[in-house]
Amino acid sequence: MKEKEYSILTLSSFILGISSVFILLQLVFGQIIIIFLPVLVITLGIMSLQKTNSKENPKERKLAIISIILGALGITIITLMVIFGGWSQ
Repeated sequence: MKEKEYSILTLSSFILGISSVFILLQLVFGQIIIIFLPVLVITLGIMSLQKTNSKENPKERKLAIISIILGALGITIITLMVIFGGWSQ
């Protein structure tokens, strides 16, 4: 049996990161308000980075870093919308 390349923590962080970017892009049109999702993505990514060993599994480490970047991008989008007045209720 082949060993799995990615842990469930890393995969869930990456998938949530991608979904948070799409949800935040839809926020401009549909006013869906989800602020906690990017924070959750960053938290899961950091937890995944702490669990992985770079020599053991470099692919998983890269995926965790990408998910942290996606979470930071989500927070940046929310911040820019608040600053420039795009956040209306």
